[in-house]
Amino acid sequence: NDWSAFYTFDADAREHLAQYNGTLQNGAAVTNEPGRGNVLSLESSGAYVSLPLSVANAGTFAGWVKWNGGAPWQRIFDFGVDTSHYEFLTPAGNTGVMRFAINNGGGEQQVNAPRPLPAGSWCHVAVTLDGSTGVMYLDGSPIATNAVNILPFYLLARSNFLGKSQFSADPAFNGRLDSFRIFGRALSAAEIKELAW
Repeated sequence: NDWSAFYTFDADAREHLAQYNGTLQNGAAVTNEPGRGNVLSLESSGAYVSLPLSVANAGTFAGWVKWNGGAPWQRIFDFGVDTSHYEFLTPAGNTGVMRFAINNGGGEQQVNAPRPLPAGSWCHVAVTLDGSTGVMYLDGSPIATNAVNILPFYLLARSNFLGKSQFSADPAFNGRLDSFRIFGRALSAAEIKELAW
């Protein structure tokens, strides 16, 4: 499981080794942000990135996110099949806090942060799954933990999105992404901190 995919968004949604290339969809574009360089803009309504099937079978999801705020249930990422088989990270759910959730058809398991993702600034977010525990990180520090025994490969995900939900009624993500990484294994707390800093 020691594989990884790294999306730099320097020019498009290609993966840095060209093994897991993504595709810009529906107005998603790479733009230059002063002081940061090229980043992925998902600020057009409905813009998202489609990623290949295999990247859903992972133990760690991590990236730099700049959320503009707005309605709940936007998606930083959402990998799955339908509205009962999915895994997602939202900057704010119906209770107003950042949430990771996973469901393989037998009931949703969640990791809920104490607050929403901060809006208007770049933040490093990460989620790790090791088969018994889900951990959510913000800027390199763990902020929430919960029992999660559903592994992503159980989902047999076929629709893997950055910025778009499996639920058609949910709003598109309004913001920017940079340096999004996916790892086959659950990274340690020290490794997540290294990614963030």
